[in-house]
This record gives sequence, structure tokens and C-alpha cells, in this order.
Amino acid sequence: MKYCFGVDIGGTTVKMGLFEENGTIVDKWEITTDISEEGKAILPNVAASIAKKIEEHQIDKEDIAGIGAGVPAPVTADGVVNGSANLGWK
Repeated sequence: MKYCFGVDIGGTTVKMGLFEENGTIVDKWEITTDISEEGKAILPNVAASIAKKIEEHQIDKEDIAGIGAGVPAPVTADGVVNGSANLGWK
């Protein structure tokens, strides 16, 4: 079975979900968005939280189809966020 993660990065919380490839939700959770130091800990915190869920649900990394993320900022066609006032990113 393949799995996907969804990540909604907001100014106060990051909401995340683990889904089966068919869309069935397996787990959902949130962490606090750490906007200190221009938000430099946001993505490492998200990665650590996802890694914890992979371990918790005993998912093989080859069974992860993808991770989708939304941010409160414009994203360029090549996937770059040039800044986000809500997150402290510049």
C-alpha cells in the first residue's frame, strides 16, 4: 500500500495528515509553527514530525508516494517560496 502526507503550514500551527493512496485518512495531527529566527525551524520540525509518524505507523519509506504542502505565500512555477510574512520567511 502507498501513503501520502498532506501539510498545511500556517502562521500558528502546521496541520498534517497521513493518507492511504486512495484518500482514506490514517492519521491527522498538528504542531506549533515556530516562526522564531525567521521561521528557520519550520521545515525541519515538519520533517521530524513526519518521520515520527512514519516510525509510529511502521511505514516503509518506499511506500510513501509523496508529500504535498501548502504555504501562506505565492509559490513560483518551479516550487520556490520567496517569502511569507506569516512565517517570517524572507
